[in-house]
Amino acid sequence: MKKVGDQALRTNSTVETITFEGEEAPELTGNPFPFKENILKIMVPSGKSEAYKAKWGSYESYHSKIEEKS
Repeated sequence: MKKVGDQALRTNSTVETITFEGEEAPELTGNPFPFKENILKIMVPSGKSEAYKAKWGSYESYHSKIEEKS
């Protein structure tokens, strides 16, 4: 996945965990996760949390939710 756009992951279901498999963080635009208050974890590949945080610089509210998969 290269980009997650505005309202891309819009759902009526409760989403607590989002998992990214890519070694490179996708670009985020707009409000990609409109349910962000429900997200507990954003799982990323091992060793990639800092790279995801760097790419998502303007989305600081997600930084504390990023966890690396073991």
